[in-house]
Amino acid sequence: MASRKPLLAMSLSAAGFLCNPAAADLVELNSEDMSSIAARDGLTLLIDSPTGVTADSITWRNDKLDATNRAGLVIQNMVLESLTSNPVQVDIDAGANAGTPFARLGVTWDELGLELNALRLEDASGNLSAASAGEIAFFSTGGITLVNEGIFNGAQGNAQLDLRFSEPTAPGDFILRQGGPGSPEFSFGNANLRLQLLNCSVGNCTLGVDDVQGVFLQADQANLDLNFDLLFKNSPADFDRTGRDLLIKLGWTGTLEGLDLSMKPGSIAGSQGIAIDTEFSYGTDFSFILGQAGLETRAVFKDFQSLSGVASPEFSLPLTLDVVPAGANFGNICFGDTPACAGGESLGFTADRLALGATIRNGYLRSYNTVVDVVDPTVTGSPTVVDPGDVDSYNWSLGYTFGRMDANIAIYPGFDDDGNAVTPLLDGMTADIDLVINSPGHWQKLQGLDPTAGDNWATNTHFFIADTLTAADVDGDGLSGDQFAFGLINADLVWEADDLAIRVAADGDSALQGTLTAADALPGGLWLESSTGVRYQFRGILGGGDLNDLSDLAEISVVDVRLDTDKFLFALSPGNTSPASIGFDGLLDFNTGTYVSLAEPSRPDTELRIENIQGRLMWRDGFVQILNSVEGGGRAALVLANNLLVGDTAAGGAPLRADVALGTQRLGEMVIPSGQFYSEISLRPQ
Repeated sequence: MASRKPLLAMSLSAAGFLCNPAAADLVELNSEDMSSIAARDGLTLLIDSPTGVTADSITWRNDKLDATNRAGLVIQNMVLESLTSNPVQVDIDAGANAGTPFARLGVTWDELGLELNALRLEDASGNLSAASAGEIAFFSTGGITLVNEGIFNGAQGNAQLDLRFSEPTAPGDFILRQGGPGSPEFSFGNANLRLQLLNCSVGNCTLGVDDVQGVFLQADQANLDLNFDLLFKNSPADFDRTGRDLLIKLGWTGTLEGLDLSMKPGSIAGSQGIAIDTEFSYGTDFSFILGQAGLETRAVFKDFQSLSGVASPEFSLPLTLDVVPAGANFGNICFGDTPACAGGESLGFTADRLALGATIRNGYLRSYNTVVDVVDPTVTGSPTVVDPGDVDSYNWSLGYTFGRMDANIAIYPGFDDDGNAVTPLLDGMTADIDLVINSPGHWQKLQGLDPTAGDNWATNTHFFIADTLTAADVDGDGLSGDQFAFGLINADLVWEADDLAIRVAADGDSALQGTLTAADALPGGLWLESSTGVRYQFRGILGGGDLNDLSDLAEISVVDVRLDTDKFLFALSPGNTSPASIGFDGLLDFNTGTYVSLAEPSRPDTELRIENIQGRLMWRDGFVQILNSVEGGGRAALVLANNLLVGDTAAGGAPLRADVALGTQRLGEMVIPSGQFYSEISLRPQ
């Protein structure tokens, strides 16, 4: 960013005000006028400067009057720059519509670059964390248009809002690195973000502030357009936007129904933070996009519908953020989720040191797609222009619903994957995480502990694939058109991570405190690693049934899988293939808490159990690749491949061993000293 033209110091040209004697006049405005930002009789500010905006530090402090809990988030060495003259324009106007006074604010910015050179935490005594969480840069061309009866008048329902952090011809960029210029950079690139309230002349559109809801935004309908590519560069220049390696394309776009977004005071461990609550349902045109970054070949999951019996909203995420001192108790959450956690497992932790904390309480997702479009522009010849012949539609669902989601997350500045908190810490991030996604009460019912608990199909957790246009009567209820699903139904899931380092790593960086030598070096990218412990567990019914009525579920087995590791590594990187792909590598050192259990649904106590699993597994040279019809030999294809290494073959790890039991009776022992297995799976639409 050193070559960019600095922005603001601050030179103002109030053209509309100083040059126009009638600038302050109120004028009558109709709905079309109010939704524009011409500001012909208002105030226009053109902002430019040869020196830019810089700040040695910017601090957010909470618990101002509490000397014990008071802490802060500190941004150091901020620089705001631009490439253009007059990069920021502010338009302010006032007028009336049918006798009602309105205020209108419009701000547009042209190619701004914001650089934050350190992210640290500050304790109650004003001491800063030894290490930074990293450096970030944000590039944006966009604007905001707001029309309201007073800027934050929540008593009315006819506000208009159009917020955009990018333009079609100028996508945005968010870049993270953990070190100075030349350090590897991980990017959310080619990014587009726009939120626009719809039909405000006939529906509710409210933006306001009050003592109960804080700052809040409500709309019967809003349009969301959020998409980006995950990108990586191993040896960049200073916040480099050229020549980046391609990973994943992700996108969410379409109408949100009943949007309710609020930001108000919240609390973690009795301290004062910010609570951000988000709720909405999916509109008929909403879609989720998944593809290879930089390519137009992609899968579009669309036509979402709620689980049978679910009332709006379909999505809820109550999130609280706070900076908390060492020893702060985040409060317990329950794996199994019953009242007072009876029959469940209570999880919780205290902060190891000064941390940025986050909690989620009773979040959920209760909707699934019913159609998938495979978009392949190469079918009709152009790799960028999508014609009708480039799209194949399938009545198929890749379903994932969350009955209840709770989480405790502590993020510490500095790299520390073994709990030693070495001083001085390297720049980076380390996290403690408890995340549970439950089917409330179902596991207790399955085990005979709570026979009165219902299946709660509509409010439980499920992972499934489904045929969403079945002409036959699958479930025997005399009705055709069933949507038949198969997968892990009425599931519970937990992920616990202790001292999980989140790293933007270079090619060949030492992993897991030196566990992997140079001979086993991994490609650079985004790494998650812990030498303390990570646990992943899921359980539920393996079976299938009608998505509209699972009261007659076809049950195959009760599945309970727990993976406990002393060392954990997952690395996401550019794949070493042509065409480009998403690469992945991983390492798991299991301890005796690891097991796999399969049981009869009618007799959950009669189980085949592989338990006390120990040893090492590694994934090496794995990749996920999306091929267009030319590359895939006539059909677009999704390819998944990897090498699986076991025991001594896995960078000199311990042999993989386990006990085999039937119920409470031990049958024997299994041991795999070493081995290597290769698999490749290709999925093509038929």
